[in-house]
Amino acid sequence: MLVAVATRSRSFDEPVSRYRAIQALAAGARPEVSVPILGRIVGESGASNTERVTAARELGLIATPEAEDALVLQIRDQDPLVEQAVLAGLGMFASRSVLGVLDLIEPAARAGQQQLTLTRALIAHRYGLDGPFMPEVEGVRRQPGEIDRTVTPTLHVKTAGETAKDRDLLSGSNYGIQFDDQSYALTCGRAEWTVFVNREIGSSMATFGRLFERAWIVAIMGRWNPQRTAKSRASPQYLILTRPRPSGGGVRINVVRTDGELVYTGTVEQADSTLAFVITDAERPAATPTFLAGSVRAKGVELDVGAVSATRIGTRTAESI
Repeated sequence: MLVAVATRSRSFDEPVSRYRAIQALAAGARPEVSVPILGRIVGESGASNTERVTAARELGLIATPEAEDALVLQIRDQDPLVEQAVLAGLGMFASRSVLGVLDLIEPAARAGQQQLTLTRALIAHRYGLDGPFMPEVEGVRRQPGEIDRTVTPTLHVKTAGETAKDRDLLSGSNYGIQFDDQSYALTCGRAEWTVFVNREIGSSMATFGRLFERAWIVAIMGRWNPQRTAKSRASPQYLILTRPRPSGGGVRINVVRTDGELVYTGTVEQADSTLAFVITDAERPAATPTFLAGSVRAKGVELDVGAVSATRIGTRTAESI
């Protein structure tokens, strides 16, 4: 029945939603059944943008080699929204072999260019390659006392049981990493995230030293609805990427939205028996002035100083899906 609705292969007496059928088909059918249909819908000129974008996103979540092939076939789509959705889907899981194809395309829209940059960087960070990376952007030089009307962020470790529960409620991709048994709860005003840490990095001081070895997708920040209930789900909002700095001066941290916009940036430095980090907002329209400083110790990550402005600076126009 779902195949019939998704492919419009038959008519129905009652109203049906192709969009919802696409989602249900991706979630419930075997990949060998769903992937060919979803790939066909992504490239279907007669389908709505919503249907095509949804099919591309679901292929990213299925994350099989066949799903990768289906997305690569549509990588040069003429519709900018579909093109961006295809690139976003590949960013969720694509193998390093896709980099060669990505080098051959140049989206016309800024949102597509931004998504392409992130997708290429995600592949490099996922496999520990020497690039391509996000552009080198210095954070705004700030001190905690200079930010007016601040809200104070808090960070604490979540137990293995709490982490497993939150993982089950994460609605979205894991971006090709496996999560550690422990996560972190980050709150800032009414905003709340669960920070799911890459298992290969781990939660001990010894394994955090691996930050200096290669590029990593260190963590995914799942954002919770402010009116959180027992049925609420979290969605990936930010990706935390790190890479050793070329000069040997510590590690670069980039906090990037899933549409490719770099939001926060900073560094990690070796300090005696700990790792010290500083993160500030990146220069961009509608930035939220931010200063975070903390340390990575044997017992985990600690936030020593946190100041986040309650208001943004400037405005920006939305171009992304």
